[in-house]
Amino acid sequence: MESLANMSKIKVKSSFFNEKDRKNYLRLLSYLKPLKKTFLIIIVSSAIYGFTEPLFPWVMKRMIDEGFSSYGNNHFSTILLMVLAMNLIIIVRGTANFLSSYFSNKLNQKIILELRNQMFEKLQRLPMDYFHKNTIDYFQKT
Repeated sequence: MESLANMSKIKVKSSFFNEKDRKNYLRLLSYLKPLKKTFLIIIVSSAIYGFTEPLFPWVMKRMIDEGFSSYGNNHFSTILLMVLAMNLIIIVRGTANFLSSYFSNKLNQKIILELRNQMFEKLQRLPMDYFHKNTIDYFQKT
């Protein structure tokens, strides 16, 4: 019983994130707050794209098993239905992939623009002595 109490007091140190990395990660995540809708579109479209991945082989299996089998008399209608289903899957996957890529790029560009604007504002507020002490070579190295 005592060992369980002692184990709950032990802090597990994760090698995945140290404290500095965690702070930087949370700071970067704060840039997503004003872009929640865009991020949600990315998540939903990526999920749709992922969920439709196994549908194409499933439709192909049904078409082969039911459309080309020796029993039954609705072969043509089954094949036609499966071909239409495959086309629908291709359209849905393509649309989801496009939306995910488009809004991902849009999100990235907005975050980069915000970071650049903040950096520019900070550089504008620095005193001139800072620029005399830190030459162009210093900025090019960083």
